[in-house]
Amino acid sequence: MDSKKWHRRTHDQTGRGHARTPIAKVVGPVVFEARAVAEALRRATGRPVDVVTVVAVHGGRLPRWGAINAGGTTILRASRVHGWIARRPRKCAAEEVAMMAAAAEQALPAYVPQ
Repeated sequence: MDSKKWHRRTHDQTGRGHARTPIAKVVGPVVFEARAVAEALRRATGRPVDVVTVVAVHGGRLPRWGAINAGGTTILRASRVHGWIARRPRKCAAEEVAMMAAAAEQALPAYVPQ
């Protein structure tokens, strides 16, 4: 999950770009980070881990139907993220989620600014 603040007049109804920025430059870093997280969790758990990329947009105009899919990354209004997550099918049991959370805590330490 990444969060972006776009100017309220920015809009993208085609999925091709954020104003004059190609959409690949907007989602590229998110995809890179998701791959790094998936690899870190794979090493920590010993099994492949699927990581879904999502960009939550604050301020910018997006299509009324809700989301844009660009290169496998879902881009949607920040206010719609909760509902989007709630509608996704569950892939893991509660025990697996707890194990994955513990592995993530070990493999991905929190950033503490100095």
